[in-house]
Amino acid sequence: MKILIFIPARGGSKGIPGKNLINLNGKPLIQYTLETAQELMENKKYDWIPFVSTDDNKIAEFCTRQGFNLEYSRPKELSGDKSLMIDAVFDALSWLESKNQIVEAVLLLQPTSPMRKTNEVVNAIKQV
Repeated sequence: MKILIFIPARGGSKGIPGKNLINLNGKPLIQYTLETAQELMENKKYDWIPFVSTDDNKIAEFCTRQGFNLEYSRPKELSGDKSLMIDAVFDALSWLESKNQIVEAVLLLQPTSPMRKTNEVVNAIKQV
């Protein structure tokens, strides 16, 4: 199964500005999610497509340094406080389709939920 690992990380946040790069217990918040994605990709049972959706250059640069390819940049109209996550997912899927990459499932890994365990994510995928 080809699974998109969708990591939404927009730059703007009214509640906690720059939250995705804020230090949490010694590393940036988004790092926890990137590590989960990297651990998932070690499971060769699935065909993973890691995908960071961001409109922020600092976040993009950080993710690139962590080994994530960021050819895509989330459009500003999908990056506001009122923007819907599903619209960002559909935009990513459309972009991937234009690159001849079709996915069968989408796994949403939000950086604001860093305490997930990789084995729990894999167990959830097995239920699909």
